Amino acid sequence: MEAPKAYSLGKEYKLCSIKEIEALFETGEFIKKYPLKLVYKKQALEKTNAKPLQMVFSVPKRIQKHATDRNKIKRILREAIRFQRHSLEKFLLEKETKLNLMIIYIDRQEIPFAVLERKITKLFDELIKQLSNEIQ
Repeated sequence: MEAPKAYSLGKEYKLCSIKEIEALFETGEFIKKYPLKLVYKKQALEKTNAKPLQMVFSVPKRIQKHATDRNKIKRILREAIRFQRHSLEKFLLEKETKLNLMIIYIDRQEIPFAVLERKITKLFDELIKQLSNEIQ
């Protein structure tokens, strides 16, 4: 069964630019909500059809030794974010801001999908709160 188009997480949400990823680590800010660490950098939103949110996922090799485990965790993260991103996107569109995100998984154990989904919701709520404080 295919997901509705509104809930898809397509290529336009993927952060591919190496320069922008490096800028995330150089000048970005971070929020840590165990088992996730979020590094973000905000920019002005261009009026073209660009999405207000681009992200990249990371599971460090020193945390998860096997590539299959790292890939599985990244798939679970993408799936959880696919349903939780709408509140963040709505906030960003209202404030005309673009956000580059890097989500880093920092736990040695694999966490179930339901728990990870709740953690991402809390993380996005904290991010919205922090962004609204910065904008005002």
